[in-house]
Amino acid sequence: MKFIYVQDTHIKGINPINRKGSYYEDIMAKLTEVLELANGNNVDYIIHGGDLFDSSNVSNIMVDEFIDEVEQTGIPFYIVPGNHDEIGHNWELSKSSSLAHIFRRSKLIKELTLLWDEGGVINGFKYYHNIEQTLAGEKGLICSHPNSPFKIATIHALITKAPLMPSIMHIPIKEVKTDFDVVLVAHNHLQWSIIEQNGTKFVNIGALGRTGIDEADITPTVALIDTETREIRLIPLKSAKPKEVVFDLEKVAQKKQFDGEIDKFISSLDSAKFQSLDLRGLIEFLSKKNNIEKEVKDEVIRRIGENE
Repeated sequence: MKFIYVQDTHIKGINPINRKGSYYEDIMAKLTEVLELANGNNVDYIIHGGDLFDSSNVSNIMVDEFIDEVEQTGIPFYIVPGNHDEIGHNWELSKSSSLAHIFRRSKLIKELTLLWDEGGVINGFKYYHNIEQTLAGEKGLICSHPNSPFKIATIHALITKAPLMPSIMHIPIKEVKTDFDVVLVAHNHLQWSIIEQNGTKFVNIGALGRTGIDEADITPTVALIDTETREIRLIPLKSAKPKEVVFDLEKVAQKKQFDGEIDKFISSLDSAKFQSLDLRGLIEFLSKKNNIEKEVKDEVIRRIGENE
């Protein structure tokens, strides 16, 4: 089997914050390039790791355009449902979602559960709430065909390079127990390419759709995988625009400076000793004394009001 792998396209019609140009046009241009690469490399399948759309229900125009683009290639397209594709983080409750509709309508676009031939097997693991806790259990991530010569998992779960805060549902690579040779990791947008742990290659090509400023440095990439040669080739997309073109970096810098001024001002409140003033009176007094800009003062008062 030879296939192209993509993940986290987050197709949507509304621009993310700090995004310039048209997010929808940009992501569809990247999708077109993915399909061209699939055709040019004579792949058997295209596999998507989940979060095709940014929400469980999108406009029919976007659904139709996606289906039409894929079906023109004639290449089977398999998708692992991600959390954004589901209603209530539960695929069993998602029959009315846009992705479920696509699976019913299209002859080529289907849910990935199992693909196999003599050369290997591909298992799909869709997202569900607390999937990471299941991965941390005794069984871990197990292949349905353990005797297959080459085993690949495609999973939508927050698998990370290193531990995060305990309050975040995730599992570090080193804690994943698995018998797969390759694990294609979706859901984690921040790419790490290929990391090998205990004989398993964990592949995270990063989000194809850069929805946040923390993803500005991602290079939108696809993986070309051949189960016969066992080669994993990472291909950066030519249609992906530089971060300076995609994101309003100047606006982001201004916001950071503004938030920094607010933090500094709030710190001055902690050290001040004006017991006779109420909180708003104290803010007014200190803002005049320290020549704090009106916008900063008003924002501090607004945030305090929200938390009262």
